[in-house]
Amino acid sequence: MRKIIILIVTTVVLTSCKEADSRNVSFTFETGDPGSHGFHVDSLESATRFLAEAVEKQWVPGAVAMIIKDGTIVYEEAVGFSNREEGVSMQTDNIFRLASLTKPITSFAVLMLHDRGMLDLHDPVSMYLPEFSSPMVVQSVDFADSTWTARPASREVTIHDLLTHTSGITYGFMDSTMNAIYKKAHVPDLFDVDGRTTEETISALGLLPLQHDPGEQWTYGLNIDVLGRIVEVVSGETLDHFFRSEIFEPLGMENTWFYIPEESADRLTPLYYHPESNTLERLSNYALGDGVSINTTDYYIGNGTFISGGGGLVSTAGDYQKYMQMIVNEGRLGDTRLISSNTARLLFKNQIGDLRFRGEGFSYGYQVTFEDGDLRNGRIPGRLGWGGLFQTTHWMLPSKNMTVVLMSQVNLSLHRGALHNGFEQRINNALIAN
Repeated sequence: MRKIIILIVTTVVLTSCKEADSRNVSFTFETGDPGSHGFHVDSLESATRFLAEAVEKQWVPGAVAMIIKDGTIVYEEAVGFSNREEGVSMQTDNIFRLASLTKPITSFAVLMLHDRGMLDLHDPVSMYLPEFSSPMVVQSVDFADSTWTARPASREVTIHDLLTHTSGITYGFMDSTMNAIYKKAHVPDLFDVDGRTTEETISALGLLPLQHDPGEQWTYGLNIDVLGRIVEVVSGETLDHFFRSEIFEPLGMENTWFYIPEESADRLTPLYYHPESNTLERLSNYALGDGVSINTTDYYIGNGTFISGGGGLVSTAGDYQKYMQMIVNEGRLGDTRLISSNTARLLFKNQIGDLRFRGEGFSYGYQVTFEDGDLRNGRIPGRLGWGGLFQTTHWMLPSKNMTVVLMSQVNLSLHRGALHNGFEQRINNALIAN
């Protein structure tokens, strides 16, 4: 009986999305007067001056920022350069490496499957990926040969644990012990360099120990990459195809990919880094350790085999705003609804109980600002936000029907905090209290 119900629900939802594709494939936001949507125009212009000064001080070579309020573009600016060495100006349709801004979309894909009755958020991961049965917690590592000892975990990892980064799975670059274990098993943090598929990588990860018992603490890591593989198993599609057919096409996100088509490659913004605080240089090759590196442009072009649900997407500010507005609208953009309002609202609520991430809550994909939480920069309680390794960031204010994205491409960045905090403060200062 359950299988029959699932098939019926899935068919209805998919049909609804397909019918909406033709309407939303060219979806565009209207542009409106910021003063008519609750902004002090002069104050909002200070945000542009701040970004221009950031270019002059070599915090960034350039950036794109976009604000949607009440479903209308009230601010869209491109400042500085995409390619500083060649004097190529930044454009609003430049493509950026999203890194961890991929995570909310993969988390949303899991909620879509939950909304269709195809999985439960408290299902054990082993129900879909058998390698994750009988999890262990690391006790020691011999760094000479990366062998390890472990004890049985207190319980199995669930989908909820993965969504909230409470599973005990981490990133290798964030913990030397786990890094030794992951490297020996050829489990990458983000980039694949030996042609391994997502299935092979996640299967290998499932046989490795956890950093701590599931649910014990908030630990950033490869959780969302595991969820990407679960989406593939449950849906029967590769993650890139699922994203394309079930999210990107229905929302009209025509400039979002895991690997960029050749005809759009010239819009990919180069990556830069700070060798010193007042110096900005091009980062053509990204070092992965042990003498291995990847070309920061070539890697993202063509057809790759490693589809990272935790950090692999590239996109434009405008495309990502379509996704964000759909979230604020509780699962709907224009005539297209991807999930029910009840399920979408799970994204707005703290899902980690008494645990905290930097003193804040965490939902399924977003840091959640509490009434007594981090209110710097004029933040409003209920704010949802997240950022990416290569200096992309975004936040949403559902209570204000407002979404903000700021994209630049710098890593290692010595001015990330000053850039993001300064911009956010100016945007919030421009809001008229209501």
